[in-house]
Amino acid sequence: QAILLLDEPYSALDESTRFDMLALTESVIAKHGLCAILVSHNKQDAQRLGARTLRLVDGQLESL
Repeated sequence: QAILLLDEPYSALDESTRFDMLALTESVIAKHGLCAILVSHNKQDAQRLGARTLRLVDGQLESL
């Protein structure tokens, strides 16, 4: 299965463009049946795109 890796893809975008790019990312993931890994400091973005959301705390992964 293909994996889409995203490392802070929306961090430098204005709010409107960020919203549009999140929607585009969602549609690409759904259309192509991709597994996606998103690295983000924005909890809302991660939760919007993720079926499972984790956070890194002191080098350990924790479920949100």
